[in-house]
Amino acid sequence: MTKEDTTRRTKKRAHGTGSLIKKSNGVYAFQFRDASGKKITKSLGTRNRKEAEGLAEPLGAMASAKSRAEAVQQIAEAKDLIDARVLPLSEVWESFEGTRPTAGTGTMKLYQHALNRFKVWAKENRPSLTDITDIDEQTASDWLLSEWQGQISASTYNDRRGSMLTITNALMRPYRLPFNPWAKTERKKLAGKQQQRLPLSREHVQTLLDAEMQEDVKALMLLALCAGMRLKDAACLKWSNVGGGFITYTPAKTKNTSAAKVQVPILPLLANSLKRLPKDEDSEYVMPRLAAWYQRNSTGLSRMLVRELHKVTGKSLQDATGKGKVARSEYGYHSLRHTFCTETARAGVPAATLAAMAGDTISTVDKFYVKLDLSAQPIEELASIKSTLSLATGGADREREQLKQLADDLPLKVVREILKKHMKQQ
Repeated sequence: MTKEDTTRRTKKRAHGTGSLIKKSNGVYAFQFRDASGKKITKSLGTRNRKEAEGLAEPLGAMASAKSRAEAVQQIAEAKDLIDARVLPLSEVWESFEGTRPTAGTGTMKLYQHALNRFKVWAKENRPSLTDITDIDEQTASDWLLSEWQGQISASTYNDRRGSMLTITNALMRPYRLPFNPWAKTERKKLAGKQQQRLPLSREHVQTLLDAEMQEDVKALMLLALCAGMRLKDAACLKWSNVGGGFITYTPAKTKNTSAAKVQVPILPLLANSLKRLPKDEDSEYVMPRLAAWYQRNSTGLSRMLVRELHKVTGKSLQDATGKGKVARSEYGYHSLRHTFCTETARAGVPAATLAAMAGDTISTVDKFYVKLDLSAQPIEELASIKSTLSLATGGADREREQLKQLADDLPLKVVREILKKHMKQQ
């Protein structure tokens, strides 16, 4: 054995002085047995091996403590050292990602954008601020005031404030931050009610169906109109998600939280549109051109769709605000999803079924998407959703009815015995 090998071995912690472990979240911890033989694990709050080894040194004394009193004293001394840790601003984002946030890709970009803006501001206005623990309530308020003076909207202001609040909240426990300086800063009140998307009328839908546009753009429109799909899910739809009379997919918006699959029957109108699309052997996407466009510039694709829908509804971009500039209007791609939910509810599809097809909760669909106008004419192309759904699930429904009939014919005592056996097997 060489001298170098011997040196490497002597770096191992001596027997009985505890061990350094790495938990599933990447954070190191120190594990040892106290004077009574009880196993104790102390988080070191860092993902850096070298830093963890330094923090573990004073904790090693706890493992070799011969009495409870001595161990308590060692713990107190070690805690002071751990609490003295710092987190440089340059490492905040990496550390935040290490907490495994459940936010989607778009939301994470908003968080990172807000943090980057704060770091640029701090470098110019608070050059001595280098660590997250240096941020106090006054600093937080000053940055938010600077952002507000940049003529941003109340919604953008609240997004940036919320981003910093969320990032700091996630880091408070692992880095033992004493308080969140963003918690006491105030949100801005939104001026008036935010403009919600409106569903298309029967006339609008007919104009859309008659309009001349590229086949993939028309199919993209119909995926929202006939299946209620959001833009990202529709633009990035794969052929593997289409089959058996259904579109089956996991919504991008909820894949990090619930990962529940959505299954929507394919209406004849949508089926015909999908059949007309040429299949690209080199791509898994239903609409390769639009999938690439969305991945490259989702905002640009969204604006193109808004322009097309404004042609359909007779609205112009200037009409949306009255100020001659592009802003959120009452009609956009999401209007097609609103139309799907409204017409599906009008067709008599149960609320729970509609919510499952929309990939949302019943309360959300009812509050934000369903806008029934009893005086409005139903859209014939979407009125068949209930019958299409019944045909697609007809086999299961018929079997359920047959089982109900059999249960009705059996004595009540027998039915109870069957149920008891079933419950025991669960």
